[in-house]
Amino acid sequence: MKCTFSALAALFGLLACSLSAQTTTASITGAIHDPSGAVIPGVKVTATNVATNLTYSASTNESGVYNLLFLPVGQYTVSSETQGFKKTVLGPFTLEVNQIARVDISLEVGDTAQSVEIRDFAPILQTESTQTGDTLTSERLTSIPLNGRNFASLTMLIPGAISTSPNAMNTSGRYQGSGSRPQVNGNREQTNNFLLDGADNNDSIDNRIGYQPNVDALQEVRVITGNGSSEFGNVGGAIVNTTLKSGTNSFTETFSNFCGMTSLMPMGSLPIARAIRSARCDVTSSAALWAVRLLRIERFSLSITKARSSGTPVRPMQALRRQLGGPAI
Repeated sequence: MKCTFSALAALFGLLACSLSAQTTTASITGAIHDPSGAVIPGVKVTATNVATNLTYSASTNESGVYNLLFLPVGQYTVSSETQGFKKTVLGPFTLEVNQIARVDISLEVGDTAQSVEIRDFAPILQTESTQTGDTLTSERLTSIPLNGRNFASLTMLIPGAISTSPNAMNTSGRYQGSGSRPQVNGNREQTNNFLLDGADNNDSIDNRIGYQPNVDALQEVRVITGNGSSEFGNVGGAIVNTTLKSGTNSFTETFSNFCGMTSLMPMGSLPIARAIRSARCDVTSSAALWAVRLLRIERFSLSITKARSSGTPVRPMQALRRQLGGPAI
């Protein structure tokens, strides 16, 4: 009976670890020093989320090292204070999904009522992890024109990513067909792992993208192309972790309308193989519901696409020869 109970306990422990492994948060670590370079134990370090004003605190250990874990992604400031030193505030800076940001702070001798603010500092480098890849921020997702508003097409900006069917990545439908995913580092498109807020977002058929969020509702898209940690596993291609925005202290709302019509497309010498009429409406709102202590974001998308064949496409060189009066090939 004891052996059975121990085996069940070990099994549940492994299941719990596997369920909580794929996090969508970040962490900050570093050391606190005095002007001579000696470490300072017992310093209170606080990270403040700029958008929500939520704070996360920790204290340095005997080695002067602090760790702030499980921080939601976004912009943060870090403050440190202890007796005999001025309060130091550093930031703001941006935390990305699964990032371990190292922020070392040097305190100045003085009264705790005095403070030092550091706003200009060197970019935070990735020194605590060996994984490779890049992050598509919300600014890049919304500022780059996207045919179909499909975030997956932006994965082509990541080094090592190609597509044998680029047009298939421009579909605006929630259901993704064949060719709608990148091939990363020579792997097949079926070897990618798509996550949404850390949860599995893969279709069981051909490992397609299960759900395509509105790009206005995305906080960031983290693409890991190599040396991913064991918490992901499962695939040999890219790990694409999409993170949805959360509510903030202010109410924000975006409305966008995208329309494609045949009459607006270039004619003449350019090949027109299909005439497409499409319309897409995206609405995203964000607010903080402090009555129930919730940060909530709502999003709505509507896509309508109609396409018809326009016959044999015109080859550019053939059309140019006709305009110049020469023989068509």
